[in-house]
Amino acid sequence: IPTALGLQQIGHNRDLQAGLERERVASEQARTEWDRARQRAAQYERMTDFLVSMFEDAEPQVGGDGQVLAADLLAAGVANIRDSLLGQPRTRAALLGSLARVHHHLGEGEEARRLARESLELLEGLPESDPELTVRGLDMLGIVEATHGDPAEAERHFTAALELAERSPDPDEAAIFGLLLHRGTMYSVATRFEEAEADFRRLLDSGQLDRMEPLDRAYVLEDIGSFLTNRAQHRPQDERRDAIAEAEPRLREALEIYRTQPGAPLRRLGTAAMGLGLNVKHQGRLEEAAALYDEARAALVQVQGEGSRYLGVCLLNQAGVLETLGLHEEAVPRSREGLEILAAQLPATHPTMVLVRGNLAGSLYRAGRTAEAAALYDE
Repeated sequence: IPTALGLQQIGHNRDLQAGLERERVASEQARTEWDRARQRAAQYERMTDFLVSMFEDAEPQVGGDGQVLAADLLAAGVANIRDSLLGQPRTRAALLGSLARVHHHLGEGEEARRLARESLELLEGLPESDPELTVRGLDMLGIVEATHGDPAEAERHFTAALELAERSPDPDEAAIFGLLLHRGTMYSVATRFEEAEADFRRLLDSGQLDRMEPLDRAYVLEDIGSFLTNRAQHRPQDERRDAIAEAEPRLREALEIYRTQPGAPLRRLGTAAMGLGLNVKHQGRLEEAAALYDEARAALVQVQGEGSRYLGVCLLNQAGVLETLGLHEEAVPRSREGLEILAAQLPATHPTMVLVRGNLAGSLYRAGRTAEAAALYDE
């Protein structure tokens, strides 16, 4: 019969064994994390070496014209990835994903899509999965499809990335935040407002916004503020005022960050001023809206030239404000310029073009230029 002392010793032995087992598991986990960190560090080192060699190879040669074009540099980079990193599929996938992002920002949707898909195919073939890179790849492909392709495909990629990120034992909250922002924006553009609002509300409730750097915070505030303004137009009349008022401080804070933060992109200053202009216009503050559209126009012309679609929309919105203020002669040149910009990008029979021509005809009529108005009405 075990004595009390013996039972106590058995308990101590079991506690000791349990402690040793916990220590063994913790040691294995630490070793796994260490191996993963070493692999990631080696991967980043190879990526850095590759990028340095890419620029060294692009250095102008004696007898050449001394010019290195971005397109040539990118094409050479893709070729080098395929030729020199054959035995390093993980690094190849990471670099192809990065170049896909570059092509997307250059507006080259087809090349961005091709590189993003190639990156994901490499990741699928790895003997050991890489969730972090896979989430980034799916996110990039979703962005490309949302901008240049199929919204349904974009939704599929964003949702798959989000599910993978949320299944992680140690979820990357910043990555999840970005995925919700991208998917919410895609839903908003597709006028799927309830789904967009659900994603944006998750962003606001996450607490991540308060921990972001100023410019990153401004990007998110602008996107959410613009969505809330547009969403308000589809709400019942008695709910619109509160919804628009909720959007204003977010847009105003974003614009103030762009105005004061060193390195802020001028294009975002222009779009934020345009978004806030639309917001205060809906609140009846027309003089303030007209001034904001002037600020937006100056910024957009400086960064994108005279023919950007953003500028066309800005001019048409400003013309609408001037019309409401009774300044018909001032509204006409802005309407005409906006129409010319959109005419270079949309077919004449597009519903937007028909609407814009009708609005310009109305401005001309109210300005007393009836013959010009009649010609446009006939169109």
